[in-house]
Amino acid sequence: MDFEEEVLLLAAANEEEQRELLHQRNRRKNQWVHEINQTRLQEGEFHTLYKQLRMDEKRFYIYFRMNFECFDEILARIENDIRKQHSKFREPIEPAERLAVTLRFLATGDSYKTIGHSFRMGFSTVSKIVEEVCCAIFYETTTNLYARTHYRNLGNFNFRF
Repeated sequence: MDFEEEVLLLAAANEEEQRELLHQRNRRKNQWVHEINQTRLQEGEFHTLYKQLRMDEKRFYIYFRMNFECFDEILARIENDIRKQHSKFREPIEPAERLAVTLRFLATGDSYKTIGHSFRMGFSTVSKIVEEVCCAIFYETTTNLYARTHYRNLGNFNFRF
């Protein structure tokens, strides 16, 4: 085999290698869920730690910066607002887990990436969850506050005509 044949063989091998790399890169872009996040139900922080934290009030408070009665109260008030529909393609993230992600983000100030790795979720998923849950909490607290304040103010009026 002479020099020209070796160069041609190396060029062909390199071209094949480049095609394979491009194919792998494109395949990675087309993934619906990253392979690390596919183990969310088995290895995600919520599914491994939450049940244990519910049995230890002190640890629950340290983790979420609130007791579980407060957690349950918030969840009961916003659960319907943050619940997502089931689809043929995947199961939605349940409201309790969505609230846990948001509270953990607010309690620690960690980045979406850190929270995403811990809970085995996509970073943009964490971002959307935090935004939606915060909006639901804000809406719930402001509408109820407005209603209570408005109702109290009605008591200050004399309705004699």
